[in-house]
Amino acid sequence: MHHLESARFSKVDRRMNGITSHKVFEVEGNDLVIAVPSVLSKDGKISFLMSDTSGIKQGDYVDFCFAYTVTNGRANSYQAQFLGITPPEFKPENAETYTI
Repeated sequence: MHHLESARFSKVDRRMNGITSHKVFEVEGNDLVIAVPSVLSKDGKISFLMSDTSGIKQGDYVDFCFAYTVTNGRANSYQAQFLGITPPEFKPENAETYTI
């Protein structure tokens, strides 16, 4: 995990390790709702139960590392690892809700 955490601060490392940035749509208690590609969710968002959401608010961008398998254009299972709030220099431009 430490490797991924340190890889968040270089453009090349982010790309090589599959680290993506996702807009936070909602934070309610320990529930975090983020934007994701349509391959992961028909409505473009996924909810995560987090142990700690302090410091995260609606409109922030957060880093995740997703691993998933795809069948017929849809993910049939996935794993996600939360890495932290996206460093300012890697926030998506032009109001995009996530990066690939």
